[in-house]
Amino acid sequence: MHKIIPWFIHNAVAANLLMVILVVAGLLALPQIHQEEFPTIDVDAVQIHTPYLGAAPEEVESAVCVRIEEAIKGSVGIDKITSQASEGLCSVTVELVAGVDKTKIANDIKSKVDAIDAFPAETEQPITSEVSIIATVFEIVISGPADERTLKFIGQRMRDDIAALPGVSQVALKFSRPYEISVEVSEQTLQRHGLTLAMIGAAIKSASLDIPGGSIKTDGGEILLRTQGQVYQGKEFEDIVVLSRADGTIITLGDIATVVDGFAENDLQARFDGSPAVSLKVSRVGEEDIIQIADRVKAYLEQARSEVPEGIDITIWQDESQDLVDRLDAMSRNARSGLLLVLLVLTLFLRFRLARCIIGHHCNIPGGRLVYQYSIGDGFYTRAGNPGGRRHCRRRTGLCARARRKSATRGGKERRTGCFFTGDIWCVVNYGNLYPHPQYPGSDGRFL
Repeated sequence: MHKIIPWFIHNAVAANLLMVILVVAGLLALPQIHQEEFPTIDVDAVQIHTPYLGAAPEEVESAVCVRIEEAIKGSVGIDKITSQASEGLCSVTVELVAGVDKTKIANDIKSKVDAIDAFPAETEQPITSEVSIIATVFEIVISGPADERTLKFIGQRMRDDIAALPGVSQVALKFSRPYEISVEVSEQTLQRHGLTLAMIGAAIKSASLDIPGGSIKTDGGEILLRTQGQVYQGKEFEDIVVLSRADGTIITLGDIATVVDGFAENDLQARFDGSPAVSLKVSRVGEEDIIQIADRVKAYLEQARSEVPEGIDITIWQDESQDLVDRLDAMSRNARSGLLLVLLVLTLFLRFRLARCIIGHHCNIPGGRLVYQYSIGDGFYTRAGNPGGRRHCRRRTGLCARARRKSATRGGKERRTGCFFTGDIWCVVNYGNLYPHPQYPGSDGRFL
C-alpha cells in the first residue's frame, strides 16, 4: 500500500486512466443489473389436485383427501400435510423440510399418489406439481359488447402472441369458461329407440377417435396410415351414428338429442365497466426482467388495439411494473436531492472546490471508487484540506515546493488510508452477506 500510493501520485495520468476505465465499466454494467420490487423466493412445498366432479365436500374428504394423506404420510422429507376439500376438488399441500431435494420428493409423492387404486370411478387423474412463486407483471382486460365466444377467441389469440414475445413465458387467460359440448336426450326418446345413456356414450367415444393404421412400404418410401375421426364442433357430433337397423336405416345423434356447443355451466362471469370481459395475466418467473416484459407487451398492445373488432377495448389493469418504476424514480430523486443538499452544506463551511472533490470521491462507481480513493482521489482534498502543508509549501518555490506538496499529499493520504479501508471493508462484509446472518425458518425467513 505504501508503494502504490507514491506511484499513483507521481503517475497521475495512469491513475486517471484507470479510474475512467473502471467508471465506464461500471456504467456499462449498470443496465444489466436485475431489478425487482421484491425478491424471488423458493417455496419448499408440493401440491396435489384431484378433481372429483359432482361430489360434496364431505365425500371429497373421505374418498379422496384421506386416502392421499394416508398414502404419503411418513415419507422422507415431509414436514406438514394440509388438505382442503371443496365441491368437486381435493387440494393437498405438502410442506417439505428445509434443504431437501424438492424435485426428488415431488417425484416420490407423485409415485405414491398414482399408485392409489381405491379412488372412486368418477375421480380424475391426480395432478402433482411443485409450488412456485409467480410474480404478476400486470393484467390485460379485453372488454366490449361482444359474446363470450368472441371475447375468448380474441383472448386466446392475444395470449399466444404475447407468449411468443422474447422474455415472456407466463401468460394465462382468466375469467373465461372452458369450452364444453353437452348432449341432452330425454328418457322418452331413449325408451322409444331402445337405447341407454351408456350406449350413446359408447357410440360417441368410438366415433370421435383418431386411430393409427400402420404403414405401407413402397419403392418410393414408407407411407403412414391414419384415420382421422376426432370431432370438435357440435355439428360434427350431430352426424355421429348412434344406431343402425337391419333395414339399413340409421339414427344419428342429432335425430334423438340436442347438442349444445357452448361453455361449461358454472357461476363464472366477468364484467369491466359494465361490459362482458376476459383478462390476460402476464407474469414472470426466475430472473425475468419485469420492466423489459412490460415494455414489450405494451408495444404489442398498441398494435393489437388496431386489429381487434370495433367496440372491443384493451385496457391495462393492475400494472405492477409501474410500482417498480415509481420506486426507482423516487430513489433517483432522493439521491439527487440528497447529493445537492450535502454539496450546499459543505460549501457553506468549506470552499466549493473542496466540497466538489469530496462529493466526487463518494459518488464514484463501486470498483472505480475503491481503486480511485486509495490512489489519488483523496489527494485532491488532502492538499486542499491540509492548511499547514499549504502554508509550508507557499514559502518554497520551484522543485522544492512541488516536492513538499507531493510529500504533504502522500502523508495525508497514508494517514487516511486506514479509515477508508476499514469503512469499505465493513460495507463489503455487511452488504455482501459475508458474515453469518440470523437464519429464520420457512419462506418468511428466505424473504428476510
